[in-house]
This record gives sequence, C-alpha cells and structure tokens, in this order.
Amino acid sequence: APNPPGAWRFTWSQVSGPALASFSDPKSLTSSVTFPSPGTYVLALTAFALAGPVSDTLTVTVDPAP
Repeated sequence: APNPPGAWRFTWSQVSGPALASFSDPKSLTSSVTFPSPGTYVLALTAFALAGPVSDTLTVTVDPAP
C-alpha cells in the first residue's frame, strides 16, 4: 500500500524492444528514458494506489541517426 495512505506510486518498465532501454528513475512519473538503438519500444507505466495497480503502455519508435 502507498505510504502515506492515498499517495500514488509509479513504476516505468520496458515491455519489448530491440535493446534494453534505460530509465533515469523508473519510480518517477517524469522519468527520462534512453534508447540505445533504433527500433520500436513498448514501455509500461504502472500507477499504484489504494484501489490497486493500474497500467498502460506507450509505443515509441526510435529512428536511426541521420
């Protein structure tokens, strides 16, 4: 359960991608992420609250450097 009660907690994770993405702070809502190579990455943000976890995904396409 969140501490203090009622507080939200967040976790970013990688669902898929051609390489391992790196989060600056995976427990921060405003984390930045570094993608080591071009391709399509799927990230998930999970929010934890009193009612339980809620999650959604985000797809990011990284183009090769010009």
